[in-house]
Amino acid sequence: MARQQNCADRLFLVGEMLETASQYIRLCKDDLEQQDKLLIELARDQITPLRRRAVELGKELSELDARLRRTVADLGSKEPSKLRQTSS
Repeated sequence: MARQQNCADRLFLVGEMLETASQYIRLCKDDLEQQDKLLIELARDQITPLRRRAVELGKELSELDARLRRTVADLGSKEPSKLRQTSS
């Protein structure tokens, strides 16, 4: 039976996706001189929406962090091993 994903698993995957996104940005910078003007303009049109998404991601992470902190505080002094058992 497949193991159910938990929050830590999902956040790890988000980190992997962000690393991949950074690699794509580096590729754009590396071959920029080889692009024609139209493609450069199309690429530039993507910057503002990407910045908005990055800001939204930052907000989502801050909200999740606050919620995780509250949850840990609410759980009190439970041992980490017990937390894993109850979240599975």
